[in-house]
Amino acid sequence: MEERRANGAAIDDDGINSVKSGLMGPLAGIGDTLSQSTITPILLALVIGIAGGTVTGSAVPTLSGATGNPLGAIIYMVLVSVVIVAIGYTAWMAGYARGRSLVIDIVIDIL
Repeated sequence: MEERRANGAAIDDDGINSVKSGLMGPLAGIGDTLSQSTITPILLALVIGIAGGTVTGSAVPTLSGATGNPLGAIIYMVLVSVVIVAIGYTAWMAGYARGRSLVIDIVIDIL
């Protein structure tokens, strides 16, 4: 809408802000669900074996008694960053290229 307005279409600021506000919640819900309930558990399941450690001694773990590999946490941080950036970039470009038809397709698929 902003690009069409910049090219001379008669679209006012209120229309653009209304669409942005209206789509913010539903689209954020899709993204949050994808990242927090799908991507994060899968990546954690992959790297938890690498990080796996044991705690020796008392029931309360301490840094001196913990064992494990910090590479698991590092790999997780790198993987989650790469995956989220890749999904975000792909979604951004698809939204820009297809515009409102993408949102309509998403809403129809959900319903």
